[in-house]
Amino acid sequence: MTIRNELDTLRSFAKRLARKHRIPHHNALDIIAMQYGHPHWTALMKAWSKGWCPAPHELIDINEAEATESMERGMGFVRTTDGASAGVPYTLQIGFDDVLIGENGWPIHLGHAPSEEPKVETYSKPNPLDDNAFLSEVMRIANKAADGVREAIVKD
Repeated sequence: MTIRNELDTLRSFAKRLARKHRIPHHNALDIIAMQYGHPHWTALMKAWSKGWCPAPHELIDINEAEATESMERGMGFVRTTDGASAGVPYTLQIGFDDVLIGENGWPIHLGHAPSEEPKVETYSKPNPLDDNAFLSEVMRIANKAADGVREAIVKD
């Protein structure tokens, strides 16, 4: 593999990473640079001009699931917990960028944006969400989980 091909390979990794995570290409270039020990793409290019080059066996495509996705947080990974509040069972599902809490007849969905209003739905009467104390408790649980999602997004 020639030196030029290795640089093109890094750029193609960044291009796929940008598409996969819907981020700007320049951010993906910086992420690729950090994977190789450089603080950003410009630093990688300066090192490149001074002769630095990853060995062919070091060219790891961080777009591969095992390189970028953790078992704690990843695309398609949903962590599910069952619980009960005031004797009413619920299921809490924490996804990549959202939280869903509910049971038969009532789901509450929280997105990752703090300014986004929760989507509360009821499908049966009487409904446990009619009790303000129960609603407050499950919202507290869901908001705590959403805070964890937001924290994970910031770390990403």
